[in-house]
Amino acid sequence: MKRTPTVGRGAMRLLVSAAGVVCLLALMSGLAFAAPQARAATKPIVTVQPTGQSVSVNKLATFISTATGDPKPSVKWEESDDGKSWKAIPGATTNIIKVKAVAYKDGWRYRAVFRNSAGQTFSKSAKLDVQQSGDKPKVTLQPLSQSVITDSTAVFKATASGKPAPTVQWQQSKNGNVWTYLAGENKTVMSFKAKKAQSGYLYRAVFTNVNGSATTRTAVLTVIDASKKPVITLQPQSQSIRAGYNATFKATAVGDPTPTVKWETRSPGGAWKAIAGATGTTYRCEATRARDGDQFRAAFKNSAGQTYTKAATLDVIAAKQKPKVTVQPRDEVVDIGDRFSFTAKATGVPTPKVQWQQSRNGRNWDDIPGARKTTYSYKATKSRNGLRYRALFTNSAGTTKSKVARLTVTSTRKPVVITQPMSQTVVNGNQATFTSQAEGTPTPKVQWQRSTNGTSWKNVSGATGKSLKFTATNAMNGYRYRAVFSNSAGITRSNAARLTVISGNTKPVITQQPSDDYAVAGGLSTFSTAATGVPTPTVQWQVSTNGTTWADVVGATSPTYQFVASSAMNGWLYRAVFRNSSGSTATNPATLRVMTPPTVLTQPTNQAGIIGATAVFLSTATGVPQPTVQWQYSPNGGSTWIVIPGATQNALSVGITGDEDGYLFRAVFTNTAGSATSTAASLTVLAGL
Repeated sequence: MKRTPTVGRGAMRLLVSAAGVVCLLALMSGLAFAAPQARAATKPIVTVQPTGQSVSVNKLATFISTATGDPKPSVKWEESDDGKSWKAIPGATTNIIKVKAVAYKDGWRYRAVFRNSAGQTFSKSAKLDVQQSGDKPKVTLQPLSQSVITDSTAVFKATASGKPAPTVQWQQSKNGNVWTYLAGENKTVMSFKAKKAQSGYLYRAVFTNVNGSATTRTAVLTVIDASKKPVITLQPQSQSIRAGYNATFKATAVGDPTPTVKWETRSPGGAWKAIAGATGTTYRCEATRARDGDQFRAAFKNSAGQTYTKAATLDVIAAKQKPKVTVQPRDEVVDIGDRFSFTAKATGVPTPKVQWQQSRNGRNWDDIPGARKTTYSYKATKSRNGLRYRALFTNSAGTTKSKVARLTVTSTRKPVVITQPMSQTVVNGNQATFTSQAEGTPTPKVQWQRSTNGTSWKNVSGATGKSLKFTATNAMNGYRYRAVFSNSAGITRSNAARLTVISGNTKPVITQQPSDDYAVAGGLSTFSTAATGVPTPTVQWQVSTNGTTWADVVGATSPTYQFVASSAMNGWLYRAVFRNSSGSTATNPATLRVMTPPTVLTQPTNQAGIIGATAVFLSTATGVPQPTVQWQYSPNGGSTWIVIPGATQNALSVGITGDEDGYLFRAVFTNTAGSATSTAASLTVLAGL
C-alpha cells in the first residue's frame, strides 16, 4: 500500500523561518519603493468539451475543445485505446483536431490538455465510434490453461466469429506485460512440446479482420517435472450435502513412478486417520450428521516422496428446514379488466408447497381454491379493489407466511387492443376483411382508417364495427388499414395492416423470418414466422441438427412453434415450410441457443511469495454463453469481499507489497443463465532472504 510522505518538525521550522526572511526582505524593500502589483495567473478552465463522434470507416472525425486562462493556455491533444493510458498526438496543438476513423481505432478516446503558468486542466474524454461494414471479430471459444508433463504436448485452442472471417495469431508472454508473436502459429489450434523452462508462460490468440481485432483471455501453461515426487493436478473440493445423500471427493496427481493414493479423514480438531480401502482417486461416503465438519484429503506416494492434497470439508445440511421466503409479493395497481399478478418464492427442506390466501380487512384470511403456484394471477374486477393477498409456504418442518400485498383496481381503463388486424393478400375483385378488437372501460368505440402511404390517414365512412369488409381492386394495392379505439380514458390505435392485391394464385412469400432464440435449459423456446400467398399457405416446422438434413416436427403446424428446450438441443436449427397449390417456400433457418449457468472448471490455488514478487491466481469456467469473470479479494478471512477493478481475466496477477498477507482471492463467473463462484485461495507473504 502507498504511504503519504510527511514533513518532519525540523523541516517545518526551517520552512517557516525561510518564509519569515522573505517577508522581512519584502518589508524592507517596500521602504525604498512601491513595487507594481502583478496580475495573478489563473489556471485554465475548459469552456467547450469535446463530444463523442460516430463516423463511417476511413472518414474524418472532428473533436473540438476550448479553454480560458491567464496567460492564455496552450493546448495538446491526447488519445487512449483503453481510457486509462494516454499518449500525446504529434502536432495536435490546436483547438480542433481531425482523426481518420480507421477500424482499429473504434472505441478510442480523445481529450485536450490545456496548460499555462498557473497549471494544467484536462477536458473530458470523447469516444470515437467507427461505423464499419461487416462484423468485428468476436471470440467464441476461449483457450484453457494447461498442466502437462515435461516434453509432452500442450494444446491451446481458440475460435472467433467475424465478417470477413478473421485471421488468428498466437502470442506468448513470460509475465503478462510484454507479449511476443509466435512465428507460424496462425491456426485456431496451437500445439507444441512443453519444456520445463516454459512453466508459467501465458498464451493468448489475437483475431483480426478489416473491421478490427479481438484478443482472447490468457491461458497459463504449467509444466510438471514427472521424474520427482508426486505433484497434485486436481484438488478435492469441499462439499455441502443433504443428510442421507453421498458426498464425492476427487483428487489426481502425476509423478514418476506413478504414485499410489490413500485417502485420510479427521474430525474437527482431531488427527488424520487413514480410511480403510480408500485407494482410488475418487472417494465417496454417506453424508451423516456425525460427519458434519469432517475433513478429507488424499496422500499420493511414490519412491521419490509423498504429497498431500488440500483438506476438503464436508458440510452436512439438515434433513429438514422450515420454509424461508426469498421473494415477497408486491402491491399491484391495475385497471379494471386487466390481469394482476402476485409472486412469492421460498426455500426449505423438503421443498415447501404454496397456498395463496386473500383478505378483505387484513385480519381474516381465506384460502383461494386452486391457487397453489408461486405466481397467482387473475382478472381485476371492481369487487377485488382493496383486497389483500399473501402466500403460505408449508413443509414437514413448519409453515411460513409471506408479506401482505394490496390490490388497487382503478375504475376506468384506456382501450387495449386484443386482436390486431392482419395483412391481407387478395385476388382482384374478391373481398378483403380486416378485423380488430379492443377492451376498455367504458367499452371503447371503433373507427377504421385508411392510408395510401402509411403516413396520412383518413376515416373510412361508416366503418365502425370490429370488421372492415370491402371488394379489393388493383388500385388498392399497397393500401394500409387500422382501427382507432376510443373511450373516456383515452385513444388507442391498432397496428397498420397492408393490403396486397394480386391478379391470381401466388406461391408463398415469407413476410416474417424466424429469429434466433436463447432459452435456459428446461425453459420455453419460441419461434415465429409468417407468409402470404393465394390460396393461403399451410405451414410445417422442421428441425435440423447439422443444417443439411431436415425433419418435420410432428404437430408443429402453426406460425408460432413453442417447446421446452433441453441442453442437448443447443445449436439445433429450425425453419418453417409454407405450401399451397402454387408451390412451397422455406424460411431462413433460426438457431436455438440453450443457455447453461457457469460451472467452475479450474479452482484457484493458494500462493506464496516474497515482497516484490508477483503471485498468479488462475480460475476457469464453462457455460453457455461463455461466462465473464470478475475477481474479488477479502482482507478479513472471507467476511467481506471487494471487487478488484479491471480484474476480468482468468489469470489474476497480484504484486506482493507485504500488506496482502492472509488475503483471500476468488473468481465470480457470470452469464445470462446465472453465476458461479470459485473457492477462495490465500496469499502468504514470505520473509525475504
